[in-house]
Amino acid sequence: MLLVSQLLIHENLSIRREKLYDSFLEDPGCFQFATALTSSNGDEIQEFLVASVKDGCEGLMIKTSNSDATYEPAKRSNNWLKLKKDYMEDS
Repeated sequence: MLLVSQLLIHENLSIRREKLYDSFLEDPGCFQFATALTSSNGDEIQEFLVASVKDGCEGLMIKTSNSDATYEPAKRSNNWLKLKKDYMEDS
């Protein structure tokens, strides 16, 4: 994970996201950041999942916002989890 020759792999999500948002301008229809929700509320996350599936997405990537949680390539961890419609009750 490099941004203008700066290694971001050891930075937490909030720092990586801030640096990306500061480095790029959105161009609707050409380049846009993914819609994001910061929440620990299960009902909010459920609503966000339903809306994303309705918009044609397969599901969500749930990422922890803990300050010590960094990206670990080629490794499964609890810091990044897939949440798909198929995983939910009533899907």
